Amino acid sequence: MKRLAVALAAAAGVGFGWASVASAADLGRPAMPTKAPAMIVADDWAGFYIGGHLGGGWARSGYTYTMNGAAVDAVGFSPSSFMGGGHAGLQGQWGTWVLGIEGSFDGADLSSTAVGVTTTQSLKIDEIATVTGRLGYALPGWLFYVKGGWAGIRSSDSSFLNAAPATTHSFSGWNSGYTVGGGIEYKLTRNWILGGEFNFYNAKFDRNGLDSAGNVVATVGSNADVYSLLFRASYLFK
Repeated sequence: MKRLAVALAAAAGVGFGWASVASAADLGRPAMPTKAPAMIVADDWAGFYIGGHLGGGWARSGYTYTMNGAAVDAVGFSPSSFMGGGHAGLQGQWGTWVLGIEGSFDGADLSSTAVGVTTTQSLKIDEIATVTGRLGYALPGWLFYVKGGWAGIRSSDSSFLNAAPATTHSFSGWNSGYTVGGGIEYKLTRNWILGGEFNFYNAKFDRNGLDSAGNVVATVGSNADVYSLLFRASYLFK
């Protein structure tokens, strides 16, 4: 029995010794370096680009029609139509931020007719031009951006009296306003970019002149809110 106790004590001592050696070895071993988090490497969006776009537009517009200083009719319009045109821009990139300027031109057929108490009025918006700044955030393959700036809206309005004598008027021209919007683009290849964007445009178009009978007529309190949803294709020169 005494011999068994001595053997167990010796085995315990050997085990403790090996554990101490292993622990010391672990303490002397250099710590493994931890892996640094991956950095976002955005695609290169800098350069000059040109492209086309196509989609739809709709408007909410109206004015008060006056004759010889007296209000005759207050009318509203809600037209919708296709929209399409071209765009070109230049942008630079700083890390994941993209800043640039873009110009665009669109053709449309936003036309509508409203029958008032005394007159029948017609409005048509057929051309929109913009010059905007763009601010974007780039990711691998994607660019998210907002834009805003100047907008020019070309409109035509006309009328005729519902009763004799059937006098008429017709005004047309460009109206200066503003636009804001935003969109998403995807880099299909190094040069080809596809995307979509939403835009809001606003302009006033108060005008005055003579109708066919020599009366002084005017459109006052006018306002045109125009919206568009466009799909874009662009070529980036690299």
